Amino acid sequence: MTADETFQATTDLQNPAKSADAVTRLVQDVTGVDLRQIAMDAFKARAEEWTREHSDFYNCKPNQKLLALELGKMVNGDVAQITKQMMTETFHRMRAAGDLFEDPNESAAPSNVTPFPDETQVQRVETTRSGRSGTGTRSTNFRAPQSVQTKTLKYTREQIDRMSIAKTEALIKSGDKDYAEACEFYYPSAQAMA
Repeated sequence: MTADETFQATTDLQNPAKSADAVTRLVQDVTGVDLRQIAMDAFKARAEEWTREHSDFYNCKPNQKLLALELGKMVNGDVAQITKQMMTETFHRMRAAGDLFEDPNESAAPSNVTPFPDETQVQRVETTRSGRSGTGTRSTNFRAPQSVQTKTLKYTREQIDRMSIAKTEALIKSGDKDYAEACEFYYPSAQAMA
């Protein structure tokens, strides 16, 4: 740290809102130890241990990120405060709400039905209505809007093309919104100039 940075950090020690960060910076400068990285490494170790203990958690990167983000919000980014109990409670809450991905390989047990000779047995794949689809988006987000209202423009493309330069300049200078909307619709890459 420079002399100015050290002075600022010692000044920040007096401010309760900045004191924790100031201590972290000063300790790191003196010892070379990054306390934030130590806390993050300890959290990762707890999370890996928790994952091994909870086989019902589908351990994939999207679920790891979703769970970590939710936990991070709860502790305002201070990962040192995250406990295994918090992970378990948050996991159960998110799973009940359908906020986590489900294991696509986990399906119902195969039936003991023997197919007739020369037949192949086809198993129906059951999917739950709750949870997310393979795209990570709920299926209800793909529905078309119920009603679409179209706006009729005052000027057609033909009217704009036939318009004199004087009339065009007058519409631009007057700030005619209808003319501007029509120009933006028919000529999206062009810019009106007065």
